[in-house]
Amino acid sequence: MPRPQTLLTKKRRGRRSGSPLWGALAQVLFFALLFFGGLAFLAFVVTSLVIPDWRANASFEQTECTVLKKRLAERPGEEAPRYRPEVLIEYEVQGRRYELWTYDITGTFSSDHDREQAKLDDFTIGRKYPCWYDPLAPNRAVLKRGHAWYAWVLMLLPLAMIASGGSGLGYMWFTWGTSTERRAVLAQRAAHLEIFENEASETDQYPTIPRDADLSDSAGVQLAYRLPIRQSQAWMVAATFAVTMVVNSLVAVFAVLAARSHNAGQPDWFLTLFVIPWVAIGIATFVYFVRHVLIATGMGQTVLEISGHPLVPGRHYQAWLSQTGRLKVYRLEWSLVCEEAATYRQGTNTRTTTKQVCRIELLVREDFEIRRGHPLAELREFTVPFDVMHSFQSRHNAVRWKFVVHGKLQGWPDYVREFAVVMMPPRQESL
Repeated sequence: MPRPQTLLTKKRRGRRSGSPLWGALAQVLFFALLFFGGLAFLAFVVTSLVIPDWRANASFEQTECTVLKKRLAERPGEEAPRYRPEVLIEYEVQGRRYELWTYDITGTFSSDHDREQAKLDDFTIGRKYPCWYDPLAPNRAVLKRGHAWYAWVLMLLPLAMIASGGSGLGYMWFTWGTSTERRAVLAQRAAHLEIFENEASETDQYPTIPRDADLSDSAGVQLAYRLPIRQSQAWMVAATFAVTMVVNSLVAVFAVLAARSHNAGQPDWFLTLFVIPWVAIGIATFVYFVRHVLIATGMGQTVLEISGHPLVPGRHYQAWLSQTGRLKVYRLEWSLVCEEAATYRQGTNTRTTTKQVCRIELLVREDFEIRRGHPLAELREFTVPFDVMHSFQSRHNAVRWKFVVHGKLQGWPDYVREFAVVMMPPRQESL
């Protein structure tokens, strides 16, 4: 009897149960709910709190009103009643008289009875006071203006939900688009393109050598090809930003609630003690986010171009390196590296071991400075040795070639930027 597919993939000894497709769809649904839920939440906060608060302080027009009655409105709370001053006023706009109960635009209640009563005592029945009415709806007016900052802080929570959901959807789209199945389909389509007949026939001879189409499809300025960088700082910045927003938004909400309990004279010590470590975590995530922003923006762009690709043993090449930014460099190393990777099973776990087996040093510079507008630019020539192993990719083993730029900087953490290349087997004319 066939078993129904489980929603998410689960590891069971040496195999995985469940459907990867259902798991991916569940993740897409989760991030979509987070994204659109954040949009709905943001629309609610903006329309019900932020816009009225801003219009009351920026657009309402002043007039004079007479206090007719006043009362301390009471509403049951979770632990104690909550109060709010309400004043019945009478005012005139363009010859028409209006009467309404009002105080401020937020309409919020507080558990501090004495403070709310003091607000109410500021008004005397029968006396005239300044008030502000909405020119678009004159039947709406307030006696007190001032920004409700919690409404603006509250916007951080839906913004964090939007950032997290949007980042997740973008990540799912990116990984889905480069799935094994999609790559296989694209490879089958590419095999039928006659315009690259020579290249296709060559790669067909070496099915275990990775294709280099995505590595040499960008023309360089100094040399023939500009190589793409393997690690994108933008993804790291986006991920740390999403985490920082989520953590700090939640911390801000709980911190405001804790602060309000202390101001009201009824301190919530459990909430306060709960918030304190999360404040430290929020600060740590913010510092981590700022660190990645500084690394992504302050270190500048690393550009690497090469005269020919894929590489062939025995042939002579040129490579050009450019590093922008404003940096004091202790040591900068630029090399062509070959590493072997082996994937194997250990118990129920899958492990991958990597070892560097060849290194061709192109540049070593120490104690120099890169100034803004004057990037480091180095052109190097090198010959690939005859006896090196070509690139190789199988299910459990791989031989990978890459350019590696490793910098040790003053005031910054070390950074490593890698640019993958493909090494072909030696040609007959090179031997």
